[in-house]
Amino acid sequence: SCNEHWTEGISALDILMLQKHILGLEEFDQPIQWIAADVDRNGRLSGADISWMRRLILGKVQSVPSNESWRFVDERYAFTSRDNPLAEIFPEHLQLQGFWQDTAVNFRAVKVGDISGDTANGRAEQTTGQRLRKCDLLVQDKKFARGDVVYLDLRIGASLEATALQLHLVVDPAQLEMYQVEGFGEGLAPPVLNGEDNHFDGQNLKLLALWGVPGRTLVHGDALARLVFRAKRDGSVASAVRMGTGMTNELWQTGDVPLGLLLRYTVDETAPFSMDGWVVEPNPFSGKCQIRFESTQPATGSFYLFDVEGKLIFQREWSVLRGHNVFEIRADELPGSGTYVYAFHCLDQTQNGVLVNVGK
Repeated sequence: SCNEHWTEGISALDILMLQKHILGLEEFDQPIQWIAADVDRNGRLSGADISWMRRLILGKVQSVPSNESWRFVDERYAFTSRDNPLAEIFPEHLQLQGFWQDTAVNFRAVKVGDISGDTANGRAEQTTGQRLRKCDLLVQDKKFARGDVVYLDLRIGASLEATALQLHLVVDPAQLEMYQVEGFGEGLAPPVLNGEDNHFDGQNLKLLALWGVPGRTLVHGDALARLVFRAKRDGSVASAVRMGTGMTNELWQTGDVPLGLLLRYTVDETAPFSMDGWVVEPNPFSGKCQIRFESTQPATGSFYLFDVEGKLIFQREWSVLRGHNVFEIRADELPGSGTYVYAFHCLDQTQNGVLVNVGK
């Protein structure tokens, strides 16, 4: 017997296969599939087996008390019932008597829950990086301040017909505290509070969405779920949320072809333009000084430098990048030492200040 590594080989695909069998859409054709699907080992296939698989995938339970993670069937046994192989009493052990050292008996190992046979076929050892086909899961990267309520939408980066999704995200507990997970329906539905499709232990968030047959039509940018957090300190989404490895992160299309999911952070192009963290140093300066700031969008701005009497010394067009920007002012560009006044206009923002050139 063997009763360890319960989650090995179990995925949303196995739940889909069991759903189709129960509904009569695509029934099992191998007795081994029946045995694998009878998760609670009560001799019949039902929604209870689906519930056990959900809880195992999400990490809510570590085992099923009424069963073992592996069952072993004597390969010599020939099943006679195609309608319900579980009704048969098939040999799962062998009693040897007398001189048995040269007796050879082969058993077929069945991983409970692994209806698709991933474990037997070696697919359970694949990682997302080893799969040829991938799909982006889009998450908007944004900054947050302590006490903020942070809404994080998980959006699909392709257009396709989806039947299921399983995802593991790791959340930095020092930055974010989970409030709730909202909606797996069309658009963003009311909060999902029954716990059937998500589990959060304070750091690891596991999601399991099942849209069944014929599936759900997804268009690039559609929201799959909304995560709601409270910020415990200043930070950013990219630094606080990342893809986990506690399960294979995949999305199944109609036809049971899985796509590996990759987390991709995006920037909201419609966010208001702002220049944050404006710093001029050294100031006073000799030789040169730098102007540094962060921008929420790329843009073009005009930099003006005046003397204290208001005379224009020079004007320059600066190309502002999204993110960190650095611009330099050299002393040899100025008429001499002294105090200068500057103004930088970019879109609807203006920064004013004073530069002091102390000379050599």
